[in-house]
Amino acid sequence: VKQALCSMVIDDVWSVWRQTNIERAIKIKSLILDDDWWAKVAYLLSFTEPILSMIKYADTDDACIGEIYDGIDSMLEKIRDILQQKEQDPEENFYNEVKTVIMRRWNKMTTPSHLLAYALNPKYYSSEILGLPGGQAPYNDHEFATKTETTFQRLFPDPAVAIAVSYEMACFISSFNDSMGELNALSDKYNLKPSMWWYVHGHDAEYLRHVAIKVLSQ
Repeated sequence: VKQALCSMVIDDVWSVWRQTNIERAIKIKSLILDDDWWAKVAYLLSFTEPILSMIKYADTDDACIGEIYDGIDSMLEKIRDILQQKEQDPEENFYNEVKTVIMRRWNKMTTPSHLLAYALNPKYYSSEILGLPGGQAPYNDHEFATKTETTFQRLFPDPAVAIAVSYEMACFISSFNDSMGELNALSDKYNLKPSMWWYVHGHDAEYLRHVAIKVLSQ
């Protein structure tokens, strides 16, 4: 793109076109031939690329809601790493400004379904994920766990059912029952589509299975 634009403003045709608005044409040519301006463009693209990649990933007909919550966190980490490399900003002031803008928009868009889809995605409880550096299950995040439990309380207001749901969630997290603790259920956590995993292995979790299949199919 840079080469094409530079070729355009030094072409003879540009000299003809500039007569229609000389002041504007001079300004455009000056910018396009300015290396400092292109450095700013490259800088802008560097930390917006993770945002565009996330938007592209989410813009699909495939069921991906179970990946969105973690995808936002990963996107923010990438942006922070990029800005740390390019900014002399030990307090991360600019990153925090960028994060505030992103989170303001995310908080308007996010729904309980996003939360539950992440909490109930078997992939994030698999050995492949937990074995990564810094890998942890969603429920290890106290704030996230609290939000999820609040959502469950709204979905299941009956006290007896709520107790059953808590037990099912504990079994899911710890793989502590017949269907979810089998070896093939453990290996399938990472390899099967999340909704399919619940369909195949979630028989011992009557309430969670229904919710998980519903939200993870979106």
